[in-house]
Amino acid sequence: MLLMATNVNNFFDNATGKTGYNSTTAKGSAFQAIMENLTFEKLPAAVAGLYEKLERLERIILDLGMKDDKPKAQTEQPDEYISRKQAAKILKVSLPTLGEWSKSGIVKGYRIATRVRYKRCELEQAVKAMKV
Repeated sequence: MLLMATNVNNFFDNATGKTGYNSTTAKGSAFQAIMENLTFEKLPAAVAGLYEKLERLERIILDLGMKDDKPKAQTEQPDEYISRKQAAKILKVSLPTLGEWSKSGIVKGYRIATRVRYKRCELEQAVKAMKV
């Protein structure tokens, strides 16, 4: 474990550009406390915890971006891509229903990397077509 902690500290030292930094001088720092308690067996749980925190941070950032005081008609762009969750909320359907509608061609989903996104303008058109 000491070898792993030393290698990780060296990685962070190189990444931050700190020269002559000795991790033993940083006793009491949060990073040092984490590294002293981290074992190889605990690594998957630590990575999962970091992933969950990153997802929460992403949701907070997205929520802050959506809380715009400007009228939505002025801020929306014609090719704005939105997530499945946002699309389901706009259409007022569940995620499985949205998936079925995508398969049947009612709405068109676009695969971007590993995620499926929808064009906001196409969803609005689909809503209007359903009301007619």
